[in-house]
Amino acid sequence: MLPIPEKPVRMALIGAGHRSHTIYQPIFEDLKPWIDLIAVCDPIREHADDLAGSLGARAYYDVHALVASEE
Repeated sequence: MLPIPEKPVRMALIGAGHRSHTIYQPIFEDLKPWIDLIAVCDPIREHADDLAGSLGARAYYDVHALVASEE
């Protein structure tokens, strides 16, 4: 087991398609000690909104806007 850091790494998930919903989404709860998922980015608004909503993250539809937000 890896040691739990003082603060989790803040990250954004790029892509909210099938793999993100079926593989990544179920494991994020277990990764919370290590990862703070703050954003989901996908050009298909419905995908980004759905996954971000279920993970408690902010949805972005353009990677340039995500980077510009400096989150």
